[in-house]
Amino acid sequence: MKKLLIGTSALVAAMTLTGAASAAEPLKLSVGGFGSVFAGYASQQSEYKKALRDAGKGGEVSAVDVKGDNELHFKAATTLDNGLTVSVKYELEAGGTDEGQKSVDNYSISLGGSFGTVVAGTGDLALAMIANRSPHMGGRLFGAGLADGDLATGVWVLKPESVSGGKATLVNSHSDNESISYVSPSVVGFTFGASYVPDGTEKDAAGKKLKHNPTQPNGTNTMEMYGAGIGYEDNFGGLDVKADIGWATADNDAVDSHNEYQAGLQMSYSGVIVGGGYRLIEGKKADKTKDNVHATS
Repeated sequence: MKKLLIGTSALVAAMTLTGAASAAEPLKLSVGGFGSVFAGYASQQSEYKKALRDAGKGGEVSAVDVKGDNELHFKAATTLDNGLTVSVKYELEAGGTDEGQKSVDNYSISLGGSFGTVVAGTGDLALAMIANRSPHMGGRLFGAGLADGDLATGVWVLKPESVSGGKATLVNSHSDNESISYVSPSVVGFTFGASYVPDGTEKDAAGKKLKHNPTQPNGTNTMEMYGAGIGYEDNFGGLDVKADIGWATADNDAVDSHNEYQAGLQMSYSGVIVGGGYRLIEGKKADKTKDNVHATS
């Protein structure tokens, strides 16, 4: 009876808090996103195509290809009576090479206030939220631009199996699995961000977990993961400076350790933007040797 009484009291308290934090106004929905279609031409080296044929993997490729990358973003937000802001976001994706992505591939729900913002769901980690990279080129319709790795993942130029390419210069190894992140308010230009991913193991289109290759710690297939970083932004006489540095670590059943580091800098003045990013993925295999992957932009 005592346990039942405690549980009932907790339930009443929870219901009271929920009622007190009601929304002052209904959720306001907005729709955004971007649209793009890329047409490209590539000439593959004949020796490599011959090697593919000799290995029984084909060898005939199209010189011209057309690929799309399009997203619709549905966002809604409201302010509660207690001053906290609740936001939701859903991303509908279409186009590209992955049939599994032609659906709602990302979602998030956030709670914000004077303490900062807490975000739970899929999508970017806090390290991505504070990241600075080289400016996006070839702007897409309705915004955005070429993301890291858009042209380096084997879409036009065939990528040898032994080559690890198309890696972003920010930590995104959780493969869009559910996570929770916190981003602080800006204090004298500095922002702190941290994330936790209970299970970052990569999955295939059918939802089956993929095995990690211990010789290729390329930033995917990590298990439990957490990381933190610091971003900075300020203006000096018209020169806008943005910078970040971050670290993440993850458990992995195939390697002894998995650590990632990111750093970025971007400066803009009178409409001219110059910037770059760097990422190091470091894995220590069971035989105590190290295998690293570097990405720059």
